[in-house]
Amino acid sequence: GGDLSLAAGEGLTTGGEVTLAAGQATSSFGGAITVSSGHGIDTSSGAITVKTANAGTTGVSGLLNLSTGHATSGVSGAISVGTGSSASGAGGAITIAVGSGNSGVGGAITVSAGSTTSAGAGDGGAIDMTSGSSSASAGGDASLTAGSSSADAGGDLSLAAGSGSTEGGKATFVAGHSSLLGGDIEVLGGNALGALSGGFTSVKGGNSGTGTGGAVNIFSGASTSSNSGNVMIKSVDGGSSGSSGSLTFSSGSSNIGDSGSISLNTGTAISGNGGALLLSVGSSSGSNNGGSISVSAGVSPSAVGGNIYLKPGSGSSNGSFLFVNPSTDSNYGIISDSTFDFSGLSTVSISSTGTVQFSSSTTLTLVGTTGISMGDSYVYDFEKGSGTVGASVSGEVTLNKMVGSITSEISSLASDATDSITLYNSRISSTSVVIMTTGNSGNCAPVVQKVSPSAGLVDIEVLNVGATACTQTYTLNYVVIN
Repeated sequence: GGDLSLAAGEGLTTGGEVTLAAGQATSSFGGAITVSSGHGIDTSSGAITVKTANAGTTGVSGLLNLSTGHATSGVSGAISVGTGSSASGAGGAITIAVGSGNSGVGGAITVSAGSTTSAGAGDGGAIDMTSGSSSASAGGDASLTAGSSSADAGGDLSLAAGSGSTEGGKATFVAGHSSLLGGDIEVLGGNALGALSGGFTSVKGGNSGTGTGGAVNIFSGASTSSNSGNVMIKSVDGGSSGSSGSLTFSSGSSNIGDSGSISLNTGTAISGNGGALLLSVGSSSGSNNGGSISVSAGVSPSAVGGNIYLKPGSGSSNGSFLFVNPSTDSNYGIISDSTFDFSGLSTVSISSTGTVQFSSSTTLTLVGTTGISMGDSYVYDFEKGSGTVGASVSGEVTLNKMVGSITSEISSLASDATDSITLYNSRISSTSVVIMTTGNSGNCAPVVQKVSPSAGLVDIEVLNVGATACTQTYTLNYVVIN
């Protein structure tokens, strides 16, 4: 068909304009303007090109403005940019690109939804960007990438929800759903190809002026009939000449109240065993030492330092503390609510540069199959006391001690005469061994000739084997062995 060319005239200062305007209407719609390329019956339809001309040697190229008119009482006109559908090929692409330049900052692309100022009129306009769907293959990818640079830093990428007077907007990242596998979400710091560090990945809750700061929650996916998803937090392996990265769990400091606590818990099991909690240090090869585990309670400069509590689980039979041989993985010791048993070891050493004290509110028992050795040690501080015969009842004395010294009642025991004494002592039974010796002899020769223990007492008989009578009281020293 024949061509139609519409051109304005040239000018020395400003070229002539071309204006296409439809007719105005008083009470109904104004006239429309339709620009359509030619139809191709057997081949492609014609193209439409809308562009400004290139600039001259000292100017800029002309502005291209696509805009609908203002509205006084209704909705302003929409702008629709779309490509046609295809019955046997791919749909046409839409490209929005800013021209390149050789100086200054590159040209920007700004996409803004409409705002509203009327009270109660509704929310601001939304921006919806969706890649194409497919009924027979994968859905289209959506990519949002900041610009790269060969001489400086790459461009930043910022995704932020809007501010609000009552509540800030929510930012949600959701991977696609599927009847088989759900889509993944990956947040990766940038790689560093040289000697500097790779990019950081930070997840941080929002700050608050006078309220509580925003929380950070990390949850795995739930399942209606199978296992819930795992949560793994780990640093990757170190390179050929470096260490692996450290892992730090720490709550923040506090100026007035308590600092935040850290809780490591496994879930409750309704029909199975409760989940285990494992703290394990990595092994070391060669001549290097294995890593240590340190547990430290809090320090207080002016009050009591923090405690460390180790609590086995309760049940029909309470749990215990087990000590495991690292070479054989067998238990060699156990501490429970009633047992301190290290019979899995041939020798157990408890030592101190000061004092080691064992105490019990009732009975403390020492048992050795082949004997109990005190070594080459000075043994002292037995339960001991002293008393005087006849202080309350003539011929009797009460002294409830394992070791003691008693003073006789009479001071003039005749030669070849006997003195009978009853020592009441709750430590003595009929099977006790009571060792009795004389101490101060009273200027005579008293000899213990009979010791008869029974429940709660011992009868003692002392004979003066000297040639003369005693001129003063004598003393007896005793030891009770049960």
